[in-house]
Amino acid sequence: MLRKFHRKGVLGIVYRKKESNIEYLLLHRIKDWKGWEPVKGGRERRLEKDALEDELFEETRLKSQNVRRVPYRVIYRFPGSSKVKGDRCIGQNLQVFAVEVNPEDTVMVDFREHDDYYWTNYSNAKEMLKHDQVKTALEIVHKRLIGSSSKKQIS
Repeated sequence: MLRKFHRKGVLGIVYRKKESNIEYLLLHRIKDWKGWEPVKGGRERRLEKDALEDELFEETRLKSQNVRRVPYRVIYRFPGSSKVKGDRCIGQNLQVFAVEVNPEDTVMVDFREHDDYYWTNYSNAKEMLKHDQVKTALEIVHKRLIGSSSKKQIS
């Protein structure tokens, strides 16, 4: 009997700072399901940070300026059978990262998985995301960013 497993991967909450505002990048997924999501992908024997940088560039043509690992994972099962690694892969286990990008850089979507992108504020981003664990990842990153920016203003 084959052992079932969750595919290891990364999920990047991509943001940019424009003046005093923080905007989050969402990609409109069209492969396997439709809806808004952050950058994500499998590790395939790569280090987490390398996988994150590769997925960020592949899906958006952006490069990170600052990457921070977040102590949170998004773990879920695929509905029905998986198209990844045959029937052995039953879901994904994604390490979350906060990923800052240059606010002047232009997004170029990889149309194999996504058909659009959208920069938006925290409240709207949370509303647009479909999955609760991904909303939680966004919330954790946002609280850390707000906390770090208020600390900088105090000192």
